[in-house]
Amino acid sequence: MREETLERRTFAVSLLDELASEGELTFGELLRTVGSSRATLATTLVELNQEGLVFKRRLGRRTFYTITPDGARALTEMPVETRLFDDRITNLVGRRLTEVGGWDPHLWVQDLWIRRLRTRVVKVLNRIQSQGPNGLLNGKKKKR
Repeated sequence: MREETLERRTFAVSLLDELASEGELTFGELLRTVGSSRATLATTLVELNQEGLVFKRRLGRRTFYTITPDGARALTEMPVETRLFDDRITNLVGRRLTEVGGWDPHLWVQDLWIRRLRTRVVKVLNRIQSQGPNGLLNGKKKKR
Protein backbone atom coordinates (compact mmCIF):
# COMPACT_ATOMS: atom_id res chain seq x y z
CA MET A 1 0.00 0.00 0.00
CA ARG A 2 1.19 3.46 -0.73
CA GLU A 3 1.11 5.10 2.72
CA GLU A 4 1.92 2.68 5.53
CA THR A 5 0.25 4.22 8.56
CA LEU A 6 -1.13 2.21 11.44
CA GLU A 7 -4.66 3.27 10.56
CA ARG A 8 -4.32 2.13 6.92
CA ARG A 9 -2.77 -1.20 7.87
CA THR A 10 -5.41 -1.78 10.52
CA PHE A 11 -8.20 -0.96 8.08
CA ALA A 12 -6.75 -3.27 5.42
CA VAL A 13 -6.45 -6.10 7.95
CA SER A 14 -10.04 -5.59 9.09
CA LEU A 15 -11.21 -5.77 5.44
CA LEU A 16 -9.27 -8.97 4.84
CA ASP A 17 -10.64 -10.44 8.06
CA GLU A 18 -14.20 -9.56 7.10
CA LEU A 19 -13.79 -11.21 3.70
CA ALA A 20 -12.11 -14.24 5.28
CA SER A 21 -14.88 -14.76 7.82
CA GLU A 22 -17.92 -13.82 5.71
CA GLY A 23 -16.90 -14.93 2.22
CA GLU A 24 -17.76 -12.92 -0.87
CA LEU A 25 -19.22 -9.49 -0.09
CA THR A 26 -20.40 -6.61 -2.24
CA PHE A 27 -18.97 -3.12 -1.94
CA GLY A 28 -22.16 -1.98 -0.20
CA GLU A 29 -22.03 -4.83 2.33
CA LEU A 30 -18.40 -4.02 3.12
CA LEU A 31 -19.25 -0.33 3.45
CA ARG A 32 -21.98 -1.09 6.01
CA THR A 33 -19.76 -3.56 7.87
CA VAL A 34 -16.51 -1.62 8.19
CA GLY A 35 -18.06 1.82 8.60
CA SER A 36 -15.57 3.86 6.58
CA SER A 37 -16.07 6.45 3.88
CA ARG A 38 -16.74 5.25 0.32
CA ALA A 39 -13.47 6.79 -0.87
CA THR A 40 -11.36 5.10 1.83
CA LEU A 41 -12.97 1.73 1.18
CA ALA A 42 -12.64 2.04 -2.60
CA THR A 43 -8.98 3.09 -2.42
CA THR A 44 -8.08 0.31 0.00
CA LEU A 45 -9.88 -2.34 -2.08
CA VAL A 46 -8.09 -1.18 -5.25
CA GLU A 47 -4.73 -1.44 -3.46
CA LEU A 48 -5.53 -4.87 -2.01
CA ASN A 49 -6.65 -6.04 -5.46
CA GLN A 50 -3.46 -4.74 -7.09
CA GLU A 51 -1.40 -6.58 -4.47
CA GLY A 52 -3.28 -9.81 -5.22
CA LEU A 53 -4.83 -10.06 -1.75
CA VAL A 54 -8.43 -9.51 -2.87
CA PHE A 55 -10.27 -10.71 -5.99
CA LYS A 56 -12.85 -8.41 -7.60
CA ARG A 57 -15.80 -9.71 -9.64
CA ARG A 58 -18.49 -7.65 -11.37
CA LEU A 59 -22.04 -8.81 -11.97
CA GLY A 60 -24.09 -6.11 -13.62
CA ARG A 61 -23.81 -3.00 -11.49
CA ARG A 62 -22.66 -4.88 -8.41
CA THR A 63 -19.03 -5.53 -7.50
CA PHE A 64 -18.14 -8.52 -5.33
CA TYR A 65 -14.91 -8.96 -3.38
CA THR A 66 -13.32 -12.19 -2.12
CA ILE A 67 -10.09 -12.83 -0.25
CA THR A 68 -7.49 -14.64 -2.38
CA PRO A 69 -5.20 -17.45 -1.20
CA ASP A 70 -2.39 -14.86 -1.05
CA GLY A 71 -4.60 -12.65 1.12
CA ALA A 72 -5.32 -15.53 3.48
CA ARG A 73 -1.62 -16.37 3.58
CA ALA A 74 -0.76 -12.74 4.35
CA LEU A 75 -3.14 -12.78 7.31
CA THR A 76 -1.83 -16.04 8.71
CA GLU A 77 1.91 -15.87 8.07
CA MET A 78 2.96 -12.30 8.80
CA PRO A 79 3.89 -11.74 12.45
CA VAL A 80 1.42 -9.48 14.22
CA GLU A 81 4.10 -7.43 15.95
CA THR A 82 5.83 -6.33 12.77
CA ARG A 83 2.64 -4.92 11.30
CA LEU A 84 0.86 -3.34 14.21
CA PHE A 85 2.95 -2.04 17.03
CA ASP A 86 3.63 1.57 16.16
CA ASP A 87 3.83 3.81 19.20
CA ARG A 88 4.52 7.09 17.44
CA ILE A 89 1.27 8.67 18.66
CA THR A 90 1.75 7.38 22.21
CA ASN A 91 5.25 8.84 22.26
CA LEU A 92 3.91 12.11 20.86
CA VAL A 93 1.35 12.34 23.68
CA GLY A 94 4.09 11.78 26.28
CA ARG A 95 6.41 14.35 24.66
CA ARG A 96 3.64 16.94 24.48
CA LEU A 97 2.84 16.51 28.18
CA THR A 98 6.53 16.83 29.04
CA GLU A 99 7.27 19.80 26.76
CA VAL A 100 4.17 21.88 27.33
CA GLY A 101 3.16 20.62 30.72
CA GLY A 102 -0.42 20.71 29.49
CA TRP A 103 -3.12 18.35 28.40
CA ASP A 104 -3.91 17.84 24.71
CA PRO A 105 -7.31 16.12 24.46
CA HIS A 106 -7.03 15.66 20.68
CA LEU A 107 -3.82 13.63 20.99
CA TRP A 108 -5.27 11.64 23.88
CA VAL A 109 -8.34 10.66 21.82
CA GLN A 110 -6.14 9.75 18.86
CA ASP A 111 -3.91 7.61 21.08
CA LEU A 112 -6.90 5.87 22.67
CA TRP A 113 -8.45 5.16 19.25
CA ILE A 114 -5.21 3.65 17.93
CA ARG A 115 -4.78 1.48 21.04
CA ARG A 116 -8.32 0.11 20.65
CA LEU A 117 -7.80 -0.61 16.96
CA ARG A 118 -4.52 -2.31 17.73
CA THR A 119 -6.12 -4.53 20.38
CA ARG A 120 -8.97 -5.52 18.05
CA VAL A 121 -6.65 -6.36 15.19
CA VAL A 122 -4.28 -8.38 17.38
CA LYS A 123 -7.22 -10.52 18.54
CA VAL A 124 -8.43 -11.00 14.97
CA LEU A 125 -4.97 -11.90 13.68
CA ASN A 126 -4.33 -14.34 16.50
CA ARG A 127 -7.63 -16.08 15.70
CA ILE A 128 -6.84 -16.15 11.99
CA GLN A 129 -3.26 -17.35 12.49
CA SER A 130 -4.54 -20.26 14.58
CA GLN A 131 -6.72 -21.40 11.62
CA GLY A 132 -4.00 -21.27 8.97
CA PRO A 133 -4.61 -20.27 5.33
CA ASN A 134 -6.60 -23.38 4.42
CA GLY A 135 -8.99 -22.89 7.32
CA LEU A 136 -9.81 -19.41 6.09
CA LEU A 137 -10.54 -20.41 2.53
CA ASN A 138 -12.43 -23.65 3.22
CA GLY A 139 -14.51 -22.59 6.20
CA LYS A 140 -16.02 -19.32 4.98
CA LYS A 141 -19.75 -18.74 5.10
CA LYS A 142 -21.66 -17.49 2.08
CA LYS A 143 -23.78 -14.44 2.80
CA ARG A 144 -26.50 -13.43 0.36
